[in-house]
This record gives sequence, structure tokens and C-alpha cells, in this order.
Amino acid sequence: MRRTLTFISIFALLVSMLAVPSLADTVYEPPLGQAHTGPGGNCFDSITIDGVEYDGTKLDGNPRGTFLLEDGVSIIVEANSVTAIGGTAILCIKGAATNSGTVVIADGQTVTYTDGGISNIVWYLAEGLPVFPEGTLGVVKTAAGAYDRTVTWDITKDVEPDFHRLMVGASASSDYEVDVTKSELEDNYRVFGDIEITWSGSDATVTITSVVDSIAGTDITCPATTIAPNSSITCTYVASVPDDTVTENTATVAGSYVIPAGFQNAGDTVPVGSEDTSPPFTYLETLIGFDEVSVVDAFAGGAALELAGSPISDSFLFEYDRTFVCAERGTFTYPNTATIVETEQSDSALVTVECVAAMEACTPGFWGGTRTSAYTPANQPAWDYLGTLGITVDSEFADSGLTYNQIFNTEGRASYAGSLVWHAAAAYLNATMAAEGFLDWPLTPAAVLDLYEAGDKDALADANEDGLCPFGASSVFSPME
Repeated sequence: MRRTLTFISIFALLVSMLAVPSLADTVYEPPLGQAHTGPGGNCFDSITIDGVEYDGTKLDGNPRGTFLLEDGVSIIVEANSVTAIGGTAILCIKGAATNSGTVVIADGQTVTYTDGGISNIVWYLAEGLPVFPEGTLGVVKTAAGAYDRTVTWDITKDVEPDFHRLMVGASASSDYEVDVTKSELEDNYRVFGDIEITWSGSDATVTITSVVDSIAGTDITCPATTIAPNSSITCTYVASVPDDTVTENTATVAGSYVIPAGFQNAGDTVPVGSEDTSPPFTYLETLIGFDEVSVVDAFAGGAALELAGSPISDSFLFEYDRTFVCAERGTFTYPNTATIVETEQSDSALVTVECVAAMEACTPGFWGGTRTSAYTPANQPAWDYLGTLGITVDSEFADSGLTYNQIFNTEGRASYAGSLVWHAAAAYLNATMAAEGFLDWPLTPAAVLDLYEAGDKDALADANEDGLCPFGASSVFSPME
């Protein structure tokens, strides 16, 4: 008995150095896996280790098979060996030839006896594998909103009238309109930010199995699918949304890790996960285009000048006029281009001015005559021809309320000479004869009436007096076929 207690005391001293429960890390003499022999005697019902008494539990005599001890620790007993499963145990093993001996045997280790079969086992302490410290999978979600406001501009330019037929020395004006319209479109609403995933609290690497955003269709990019202990990864994301009513965003992360060897349930897969909702956020505008533009106008190849009223920040109609003067005979074109400086959009309008001079013209004096009649020997052949066209001295001119006789006889001449109706009536007769091919004169009857309605007496007078009248008493006119 004393010899056995002496062995146990020595063993207790050894165990006291082990910082229990780290028994599995201790080196024993002789090494595990070799025969352990004791001083002889039986295995006792209790032993004292480092001043602590442990009661023993005896297995059935000549035990064989698997025996479950406390804390989930099992031992597998064969004829000449004992193997620990699931933790560390202190055993007293007695063999037929080896007598008894006390041994600490750790998970997965085997003690072999070669000098005879095992006949008796008493166990004193069973210490299961430590519980693997559960890791924490954390997530922090940031979110911000943005949208695009796209501004587009359009420009159109018009001129009225775009054609003038004028006598040399005459002038006319055209009215221009530059219509600049602004359009705005708000779209491409989006939410974006980071999803930071942290992993701590264990010696295992976690595998990320899913990262899900509460906004459907979110595009998430992560730098890795695994995270080492006490580390983190940051994923980025962007999601399209219909408008700015989405003001919160939640990320849900799921993963798992495998319990490493040396711990309970080693090899088991443990699911972990977390979620986080971002603070409420607003949407910032991204401007595409220009909110304000300047409009310039270039006339007839000249320098582009800024139009009055420019720059503008909304749709605007620019209106202005230009006067065209005929200095010489010919046809002249005047291009005019308006341009939005910032977008380089432009539109043009073209005015054509035909400047003419009468080669032949008959004055109001030619078309008037005696005191009571417009007829004279000189103009009689011309009036006779006009009569074939339905125009007589008794016909009313336009809407004047006056006949040609009233306008052109000597009484009329005294009343109307130098007036608009006097020049307009003569010009209309000249235009009619020109239309019949008997006069080289620039204006048509319709053009004469336009000038009459516009009150442009000077243009009519210039036309009537610009050329020589080829008609006379001997003129012969044949009806046009």
C-alpha cells in the first residue's frame, strides 16, 4: 500500500505541474504508447493528486470494449491497450504481469501493455474536450443615395419673311425668333455604400455563404469569401431604386465555420450570421448637362454676338428684327446662325433679298389726262388694251372706293397727286402691263397691292419713276394668247 501511495504521490507532483485542465499537453514518462508498470498491488478506490482526493470508479473485471466516463470521455479497452476518446482521463490500469500503474491518457492516445493482458481498470478523473469559443460574425452597413438630373437644351430659329423683292434704294425688315427650350429628366436613382463584415472570437476561419441586401437586385462585390480570425472584409454594393422613397437599407450576412480538432464536436459545421440596417439617408443630385447657357448669334459671316437676355436658366424666346437695304441690283442671301455656347447646338435662318430696278415704267402722270377723264391720246392705246382685261377708267382701284378716273383726271390729280392711292393705282397698271409682257417692270400686281396695304408710298413712287415709259399714241397692243 505504501509503495502504491508513493507512486501516486510522485504522480501527483507531476500532475500539479500540468495547469489542469491542460492535461492533454503533458509529457509523461515513459511516453504514452509504451508499457506503464507500477510498483505492484491493486488499484485503489481513491487517490490524492496535488492535495485533492479523487474517488475512483472501477470498471467491470477484465473489461473489454468501449466505456463512457464523465464529461463525454470514453475509453476503448482491448486486451493489451487502452485508448482515450473525447478528452483526458486519469486511470489506474492493472495487468496480469505488470501489476498496477496510474497514467494520464489524452484524447486519441493509446497506452499499450505487452507483458500480459489488462485485468482491471479504475478511473479517477475524466476531463472532456474544451468547448470551442463561439465566434461572432458582425456586419456594419453604410448607405447613401444619388440620382441624375439630366438637362438638355434645344434651339430653333425662324425668320418671317425670308424673302424680299425690293427696288434698288428700298429697304425692308424681317422678324427673327430664336426659341431655346430647356428639358430636365431625373432618373438613375441608386443606393450605394459598404458592407463591413468582421469575424472574431475563435481560431477558425469563417466562410461567408451569403451577403444579401434588402433592395432587390443589388449588385454586391466582396474581396473574399473567407475571413481569418479577428479580421474583416469590406464589400461594396450598388442598387437601383425607382425613386427617392427608399431611405433605409439592411444587409444580412450568413456564414459558417468548422470546429477544429482538440475541441468538443470537432469537425462540426457551425452557422453564424448577422444583419445591420443603415441610418436613414437622403439622395444627392448629380447634374448632367448645363443649368445655364449663353446664346450667341452670327449674322452673314460676322462675329457671334451674345443675344440680349442671355445667359438664360430656363426656356426663352429671343425676338429681334433686321433691316435689309437694296444698294444695287442683284440677289443677296443673308445667313443668320444662333448657337448655344455650352452645347454647341445651333440653328440657322436664311433671308434672300432680290434687288431690282425698273427698266421701263409709266408715271401716274402718264395714266391721267383731261379734266374729266383719264384718257389722253398718249395713253389711249394702253387703256384700250387694259379694257380687254376688264380694267377701265371707271373700274374701282383695289378697296380705295375710287375709280381710276377719280384718281387720275386733272381734278383727281389735284386731290391725290403725291398720295399713296395715286402712286399705287399707277403701279398696279404698270404691273398689269408688265404681266402681259408689254413692260419691263419688276413688281407683280399682287406685290403692288401688298405695298399699298403696307402704306409704302415711297417704294411705289420709286418703282413708277425709275424707268422710261415706252407707251404712246402709236403703241399697238395685241391681246395675249
